[in-house]
Amino acid sequence: MDKKHHGGPYQAVYAYAREDLDWWTEQLGRELVNGMFGENITTAGLDVSGALMARRGGSGTAVVQVASVRIPCATFAAGWMNGTG
Repeated sequence: MDKKHHGGPYQAVYAYAREDLDWWTEQLGRELVNGMFGENITTAGLDVSGALMARRGGSGTAVVQVASVRIPCATFAAGWMNGTG
């Protein structure tokens, strides 16, 4: 895990809901694959938007804890989706 470039020890994992990707797919009229928004984990059937701070959960053998809202890293903020970052 690259803590230096991913916000420190408490911001290294970004989860995004497949349901939200599907909504954007419909809005944009093109397929969006898992990871399109820079997420490390694409969930299905979980309310990631309603996750509570300090809530712990599992993903495979990993245990993750909600530590903060996502603040885009420099790569994401620079516009990697449109080819400029």
